[in-house]
Amino acid sequence: MLPRDGKRGPEKKAELAKAIAETLERVGGIKPEATTVMFVEIPSNEWFVAGEPLGNSSHES
Repeated sequence: MLPRDGKRGPEKKAELAKAIAETLERVGGIKPEATTVMFVEIPSNEWFVAGEPLGNSSHES
């Protein structure tokens, strides 16, 4: 799951999905056609880390 931050458009998601499939093949021997990647974006006001909202500056990257 990803916080919805507007930084990952369709092109970036495609790049991430390809990299995940390639990594699973390289490291785990899993064929790319056996890999499914689904992006679930959660609004940042519903995302918490250690009980604190994502917007808390101590959790932002």
